[in-house]
Amino acid sequence: MGNSGIDNEHPLLAVGIPRLQARDLESVVDRIVRTLRAGKPAYLPGLGTISPGKEWTFLQEHRAQPAPPPARRGGSRREDEAK
Repeated sequence: MGNSGIDNEHPLLAVGIPRLQARDLESVVDRIVRTLRAGKPAYLPGLGTISPGKEWTFLQEHRAQPAPPPARRGGSRREDEAK
């Protein structure tokens, strides 16, 4: 990717991604590619880890279970009418 940075004709800018975000994304992708080319496992932010080799492996990141939806206050009308 080089040190050229983000120029005005970069494809990420063409689809409306702001310049700073495009630069950050390019930096993350560059780091991942360099790590994989060195034969080391690379962390994919928010996804997990990918390891190079004859058979590439992907270890998915474990996330906490999503919180249950908030309980309703005051019950439903049907419960109130049944009383």
